[in-house]
Amino acid sequence: MGTDADAREEVLFLLNKNRPMVLDADALNILTIDLLKHNISQPVVLTPHVKEFDRLFGTHNSWYSRLQTARKYARELQCVIVLKNQYTYIFNEEGKVFVNSTGNPSMAQGGMGDVLTGCITGFLTRGYSAFHAAVLGCFIQGKAGDDLAASYEVTPASSVANHIPLTIKKILIGIN
Repeated sequence: MGTDADAREEVLFLLNKNRPMVLDADALNILTIDLLKHNISQPVVLTPHVKEFDRLFGTHNSWYSRLQTARKYARELQCVIVLKNQYTYIFNEEGKVFVNSTGNPSMAQGGMGDVLTGCITGFLTRGYSAFHAAVLGCFIQGKAGDDLAASYEVTPASSVANHIPLTIKKILIGIN
């Protein structure tokens, strides 16, 4: 996507379409807190990793302060924030935090955030709330990665993406 003026206008155009969406990567690098405050009028999920989070919300010296900032802005912006790291923290619009219990170090690969964004977006398009889409997306993407970790020392993002339908099927029929 890039981060130039045209990309910024595209992101603002989409934000003003009043449709649920997930903002990741360059979209997060384009935005500022003020732009978010003035342009979020629909369910939005922000999915920053640590560097994107600190660029958007300010540098932090501890995880505790980062978590407090995420809680504050999830409430203030009325959005869901998925703070990606070794453990993924999901903040809802009320500022409550949920910690995803799935995922593993073998998933620390390029493209994994894209798989997560696609998973969350898929649940949004099915009509789930932004918060429930984020929780389900994080859990299922992590569970798919956990299932594959038994076979891969390094789990490619494409393998996780391909495994998601089987993971959902296993969950629905009650297989671990």
